[in-house]
Amino acid sequence: MNVLKKRGHQELIIIVLRFAIGAVFLWFGIDKWIHPDAWYGWIPAWLWPLLPLKPDTFLWLNGAFEFVVGVLFVGGRLLRPASVVAGAFLFVITVTLGASEVTVRDTALIGSCLALFLHENAKARRPVPSNIVSTACSLYVLFLFVYGVLYLRSGA
Repeated sequence: MNVLKKRGHQELIIIVLRFAIGAVFLWFGIDKWIHPDAWYGWIPAWLWPLLPLKPDTFLWLNGAFEFVVGVLFVGGRLLRPASVVAGAFLFVITVTLGASEVTVRDTALIGSCLALFLHENAKARRPVPSNIVSTACSLYVLFLFVYGVLYLRSGA
């Protein structure tokens, strides 16, 4: 049977989006457990003294968080809260690390989380009010513009 007829074109797009976002979170979460040394360099020097945990413990917990978020996306569970949490997490990383090739990727992932949130919110029994959703979308576009200018000015 044709998958597009059974689920609908839009639902197939959402499944692909869920798996794409989920794969990134699963991949990075698991990698933090397997190769924590590779991730030390991504923690800004000013953050190390503020961490109440040993670096390995911090990375393990961060990896566990990313793994859980990835499972939620792939499993299609709690997609609205998972999208918000994942987008906020990526936003903090992007702002913390500054404009670079890596964080440009994260800005696209934030947009993917926002798109998934918008889709799930439209189907929800109690959706987030449209004025809040419109504001969030406008702030995302503003963030992309400002971040893009900063990235281009940095010469990264």
